[in-house]
Amino acid sequence: MVVQKDTLFRLDIKGIYTTREKVAIEERHQQKWKNMTIYIDDPHNLIISKLTYGSQQDQEDALAVLVRNITLLDVEKLKQKAKMNKVEKELNQLLKKAEIHL
Repeated sequence: MVVQKDTLFRLDIKGIYTTREKVAIEERHQQKWKNMTIYIDDPHNLIISKLTYGSQQDQEDALAVLVRNITLLDVEKLKQKAKMNKVEKELNQLLKKAEIHL
C-alpha cells in the first residue's frame, strides 16, 4: 500500500463483495478533473458505507459527509438505504449528532 500524506485527496480502493457495494458503483458520479474522468461516491452510499463499517473514524467521516452535503441529500432516500443495510439506529444517531431533526 502507498500512503501519500501531503495531499488534499484520499483514495479508498476496495473490491465489490456485497449488494451495497454493487449499488454504490452503479450510483457513483462521473466527474472530469484535469483531463481525466474520475468517479465519486454518491454521498448517500458513502454515509451508509461508513455507518456499516462503524469504526470511530468511519463515524466521523459519515458525519463530515452528511454536514457538507446536507443541501444535496434526500434524507428519505438515506433512511431507506439505512433500513436496507440495517444501520437505522446509527443513522438516527448521526442525524441527531448533526442536529438534523427530520
